[in-house]
Amino acid sequence: MTRFILFLFFAIHCCFNSIGQVNSSSDQWTILNNKYYSGQIKDIEYLIEIQNLLYNNIANGIYYKPDELIQKLTLYKKIAWGNKKLSKKKAHYFRLLLNNSKMQGRVGEAIYYAEKVDQIDALNGIKTINALVEKIYFFDEQSSYNKVIDAYKKEEPYIYTFPKLLLQGKRSFDDGINVIQVLNSVVHAYCSIKDSINIPGIIAISEDIFKALPSKRDNGTNLPQASLLSKFYIYSMRFNFTHEVLNDNIQSQLYLDSISRLLSVEEYQGLPDFLQIIETNLTHYKLNFYIDTKNIDSAYKYLEKYKESGTLSENQESETNFAEGRIYANQKKFELAYNALLKTLKLKNEEHIQLANEMDEFLYAHTKAESTAAELELTKAENRKRNNIILIASIIVVLTFLLIYLKLKIKNTKIKDQISTLNNITTLRIAAMEESKSQAIVKEQERLAQDIHDDLAGSIASVKHQLEAITFDSESEVLKKRLSNTILNVEEIYSAARSKSHYLLNKAQTLQNNSLIDSILVLTTSALPANKYKTDVQLDADIAQSLSFDERINILKIIQEAIINIIKHSKASEVSIYLYETNERKIVLQISDNGIGTPIKPSKPGIGLTSIKKRVKALNGYMDLYNDNGLVMNISFDKANEVADSFPVI
Repeated sequence: MTRFILFLFFAIHCCFNSIGQVNSSSDQWTILNNKYYSGQIKDIEYLIEIQNLLYNNIANGIYYKPDELIQKLTLYKKIAWGNKKLSKKKAHYFRLLLNNSKMQGRVGEAIYYAEKVDQIDALNGIKTINALVEKIYFFDEQSSYNKVIDAYKKEEPYIYTFPKLLLQGKRSFDDGINVIQVLNSVVHAYCSIKDSINIPGIIAISEDIFKALPSKRDNGTNLPQASLLSKFYIYSMRFNFTHEVLNDNIQSQLYLDSISRLLSVEEYQGLPDFLQIIETNLTHYKLNFYIDTKNIDSAYKYLEKYKESGTLSENQESETNFAEGRIYANQKKFELAYNALLKTLKLKNEEHIQLANEMDEFLYAHTKAESTAAELELTKAENRKRNNIILIASIIVVLTFLLIYLKLKIKNTKIKDQISTLNNITTLRIAAMEESKSQAIVKEQERLAQDIHDDLAGSIASVKHQLEAITFDSESEVLKKRLSNTILNVEEIYSAARSKSHYLLNKAQTLQNNSLIDSILVLTTSALPANKYKTDVQLDADIAQSLSFDERINILKIIQEAIINIIKHSKASEVSIYLYETNERKIVLQISDNGIGTPIKPSKPGIGLTSIKKRVKALNGYMDLYNDNGLVMNISFDKANEVADSFPVI
């Protein structure tokens, strides 16, 4: 899409070169020819008038077929080749053909004429890279990123001298813009292969070229569109690097904001066409950024905006369908995603065919220019080879899409099975804990009754014996002493019974405590297998012992929901679960992972998070969520009154 910006830039800025406005009607060619033959204008004047005429036509959307334009430029070519003082105009001749071709998207012709421009400039001692610009665009459109990089590498030493050449006035304003455009495509290619070594240097040289650009063109005209485009290209390079290679979402968002601010700069408000196209590019960037960061609501918003932006490039429709398929995949709508991807594939095939035809024209243009049958046959062989490559590539793309679809479906099924197993285990563990509690109560109450009966029987008999002895004894001090002894015996009986009941209570609680810890370990072991997750589970046994039965159930369910969220959303490989008591005597349950994190305040909280909040509320607790190399969940609460869950104490 940035290709279209360069075309618009060319079409507008070429008008600044005009000596005067020239009517672009078809008879102007004849009028100018007659003026020249009648002696009204000289050689250089005629050439400039023809250039202005063609530039104005292009700016107004008037283009020509190659043979038609060559015929119209017959006199121009005769003068340029016949006057040694105007030899530099030979390059202008091919540049006119080049601009006419590239504005129509005729890539093959554009590359051919660009090479002719570079060849003639070289004969005049000037090195230019017009062919590099056209080739890199073509390879970029084909997604042939290795070819983009190879083409760039051949000219890299020369490009790195460009800031110095600009400062010395040895290269033009337009050459500098061309180089920045090339470097933008090169960064895109390096991003596609995740190269983090070469990109920073390319961005740095782009910024140096921008700083070295003259503030005005040779004829003194000011071009704010050049500043706008250069800044846009450089921000685009930075965004693509931080987003696609470094995966730095915060910095990527800042560069998107920088591009957004360009749209409101007062200096650029007189360039509505440029601003509209940059805004469309920005919309495309944001669409893919929000899909990659799983912000599906924002992604859908920019998808709709991108659809309404109008068609600015040949691949815009396929990009739209591909983005729509990715959104459906994130929403688990796999059938819709599959259909969108198939439509994308069909459009991509059509684009490949169109590009192949353009390359055919490029190859035939070379062959026709050289007029040799051998090269024509070589061209045909190259065409057949290219068509076979496109066919194989299409088959690979189809198989790739099918594989992605099946992989996503299998993964989704596995996650559902894993969560179902986790739910079943949790239910069984809770049922086991409830049964254990019920059996423990009955068993310990029976044992308590038996022990009290056995221990108290002898004591009561002793008391009875003492009372009978008192009956036969006399009154006075002896009676008091015996009564005191009786009281001591009763106290001993009470103490023994109380100690026994406490012993039974602690034993029952220990059983329940072990049940909670065992249940948590079963959950983590079954749901987070060691071959996929590294787990760290640390549970304070004393804290677990002090919890009420309801608190244990709530903690178990919270851990269950947290593990489900980790499996479904986090993409984590490490999970930690801690249960401990703080110095302020608060009980803390901490669950953390090393995944992608989550929005702390999501627009629509999920069912799992809502369930966790309800259970935290039941604990009269507080939950704190934050991102720290993953998601961290801290839940703190005070211990509940345990009378309801305790055995009676005598």
